[in-house]
Amino acid sequence: MLNFHTKSFVIIGNLSQFGGEQGINKEQLRSLELYRRNTNQPEIIIFDEMYKRAIHIVEASEIYQLASPDLWL
Repeated sequence: MLNFHTKSFVIIGNLSQFGGEQGINKEQLRSLELYRRNTNQPEIIIFDEMYKRAIHIVEASEIYQLASPDLWL
C-alpha cells in the first residue's frame, strides 16, 4: 500500500491587509505566522509571497537559460 501526501496550498490576502495607521500590525502578522507554523496541510501562503516566489522562479530559469542555452533547443 502506498501513501501519498500531495502538496496543497491556500492563497490568502496580501501583506497590505496587515497595515494600519501606525504601520504594520505586528500582532496580526505574528498571529498569522504562528498559525502557519502549526499548519502543515495545506500550506498557507499570502498572495504577495506567492508572487515573489513566481518572480524568483522565472528569473532563475532565465539565468539558467543564459548559462546553458543548448539545453533549451
